[in-house]
Amino acid sequence: SSGINAEWPLRPGTDQLFKFVSNHDGYYSIQNALYPEEWITKHGREDSDVSVRSFTGGDDQLWRLVPRFQASKLNQVVFNYDNRQGSNPIGRELSVTTGVRRTHTSAISNTSTYKKSISATLGLAIEGLGLDASHATEFEEKLEISLSEEVEESWSKTEKTSFIVPPGKNFRVVQKGVKFEGPIAADTCVLLTDIKVLESDSLQFDESE
Repeated sequence: SSGINAEWPLRPGTDQLFKFVSNHDGYYSIQNALYPEEWITKHGREDSDVSVRSFTGGDDQLWRLVPRFQASKLNQVVFNYDNRQGSNPIGRELSVTTGVRRTHTSAISNTSTYKKSISATLGLAIEGLGLDASHATEFEEKLEISLSEEVEESWSKTEKTSFIVPPGKNFRVVQKGVKFEGPIAADTCVLLTDIKVLESDSLQFDESE
């Protein structure tokens, strides 16, 4: 059977090359390149219960490839104040976060592959998210800028921003983003773009901009 070689990022060597051999049912057996009689085996429920053993053909040697991330679009209202009946301007100060923010504090085992996975997921998901060309470019540029930082703490920034709600206006601050989720909960993160201010004379807002 044909397969794909993948190298473990521990040290170079053919003993860390493996071939994914399809069983034509959506699953794969993973064979060692240097020792073809050895296959990756899951022999218990714990994450550490993985070893390389002789081939048996059992379910404990079958693996399924799944995407690391699924992307979903976020449209969130950061702030809303209806001042249509007011005669005076209203001042507000908000803390706004932009960039890539993880939802877990645990360390990423391989930052390089994490970044590549997020970038690839966004690239593939743009059409499915229903983003037009301008919004797609905005998301891609924000992601590129955020992930260009070496330190994870610098992938996002939180700044205080002041607003003036004018009298006679319904005022809203919105922010678009993308949430990246996968089978590993600790990988979850959100990409948050720059905020936008909307004003309206009615209850409705034109959010097409």
